[in-house]
Amino acid sequence: MLPAPQTLGLDEMTPADWLAREQRLLAHLAQVAHELRSPLAGLVGLARLTAQEAELGPKHRRWLDSIARCGEHLTQTVNDLIDVGLASTAEVTLRPQPLRLSALLQEMSDLVHPELHQPDVQLHTWLQGRAAGDDPVVRVDGQRLRQLLLNLLCNAARATTEGEITLGCSWQAPGRWRFEVADTGSGLSAARLAELFHQGHALEIWAHGSADRHGGLGLLISRRLARALGGELAVVSQPGLGTTFSFEIDAPEAPAGSAPADA
Repeated sequence: MLPAPQTLGLDEMTPADWLAREQRLLAHLAQVAHELRSPLAGLVGLARLTAQEAELGPKHRRWLDSIARCGEHLTQTVNDLIDVGLASTAEVTLRPQPLRLSALLQEMSDLVHPELHQPDVQLHTWLQGRAAGDDPVVRVDGQRLRQLLLNLLCNAARATTEGEITLGCSWQAPGRWRFEVADTGSGLSAARLAELFHQGHALEIWAHGSADRHGGLGLLISRRLARALGGELAVVSQPGLGTTFSFEIDAPEAPAGSAPADA
């Protein structure tokens, strides 16, 4: 009888062991993503078809539209896991289109409200343009930006049982915008902050189904997207007080007369 393979403790693993472990996890993740893509496409398609039924009222059409949008965001995440891969150094392909920032913030609020399972949690948005009253339209890959914001907002919703979550956007310089997602949740210790973006730790969270509220694969994807959009994902946090994630992006003003993509 062959001896059982030896299982190494985390403190016994060499860099080569970690690399092999991560490659196995990533291969399994890609397989799971492939299996999710087809049923997700079916759900989105059925939601869109049902919304076309004449007897439906406006309220039910909005609900179905929200279902479809959530499915499309999840499908994009699945595609990213398959096509880009967390271990890949390939660049993320961007497809900039005109996008109205106020509509984007409203869409994010609508999508995340169902994630606020605690009635004592409030979600607020704010937009600070170059001048008071601005309603800016910029050129940016809206799908990538939506995915990044949705990842951060869902993390905040899981971490916050009371208080508030805020999503804000502010003009920094011509063609440069800053986004932040802040919550009044449990916060993070200095030790957790130090390992937050460690790929091995994130894969461990995913592999074992950890309830870690501010971590995992979604955060690694968010950092990749922030970099692709021209910035860097930053975080400040205090235990018991909450957490704020922020990043800046390159988003030049869209030419006059450009039709914003649906947010």
